[in-house]
Amino acid sequence: MRSTSKTSRVPYIIVAFLLILLVAAAAVILKENRSYSSAEKKLDYLQASYEELGGQLEVLTSENENLSAEKKQLENTVSELRETLTEKEKQSLTLKEENLKLSEALRSESEKRELFVYKGLVRVLDIDASVSIDLKYATEDNFTGQRVYPVDAPALLNLETALKLKSANERFEEDGYRIRIWDGYRPRSVQEIFWNLVPDPRYVADPAKGSIHNRGASVDITLEDLQGDALEMPTDYDDFSEKASRNYQGSSEKARENMLYLTRIMEESGFTGLPSEWWHFDDKSRTYPLLDVDFAVFN
Repeated sequence: MRSTSKTSRVPYIIVAFLLILLVAAAAVILKENRSYSSAEKKLDYLQASYEELGGQLEVLTSENENLSAEKKQLENTVSELRETLTEKEKQSLTLKEENLKLSEALRSESEKRELFVYKGLVRVLDIDASVSIDLKYATEDNFTGQRVYPVDAPALLNLETALKLKSANERFEEDGYRIRIWDGYRPRSVQEIFWNLVPDPRYVADPAKGSIHNRGASVDITLEDLQGDALEMPTDYDDFSEKASRNYQGSSEKARENMLYLTRIMEESGFTGLPSEWWHFDDKSRTYPLLDVDFAVFN
């Protein structure tokens, strides 16, 4: 009886043992499943992080390209500023050289002759005898239709202005031309006559303030060849219309070319052109006093 009872217990023990093994295996599988699920989640997280980092890398790459473009633009700007600075330094050096030449020319002229200088004014021909003189206001061939200067009026300019004009004329002569002077120093009393006829500050300065002509630092000129024939220009003298403007585009190609050539040499010699009158040039290197000197002083 006891032997049979022990024998009948064996299958139950085996079944119990198998159940324990099954439970243990299930636990292992469950654990592995959980580990796999966790690994999948980690993989998903890493994938998302990778994609996010990829997006950030694209943004950084784009910003880097923008910064590179800005850097290049700044380098170009710096290069342009350096070129501008170099040009300004050259201009400053040129101005110093011109002032030195002017001083040397002044000393040279003083050594050659004892100039007659009155209130800063000199006869232009005493400085440069090669220029051509055609004072329009000493004739009736002007916009007033009458003679407003004495017939024997000399062309006068401030001494420094006359020396600059001589420098310009020397350059024109190298090309086979010379300056023809239409007007230089203008007495203030004559300015009042002009203002009464043409009270337009674009063409005639208000005598109450005076013009640079009244200071002997303005000159009205054109060019002629060495045979005395005038070069073609946009208009005649004292043309109070838009055609006399330096910006007028309706002139012939030759006239505009001559006008630009005249302007370039005069500006390089220290003068400034008046926008509304192609023939008018001012010496604005310094402020000159307002004068009302009679031409007879120089005769």
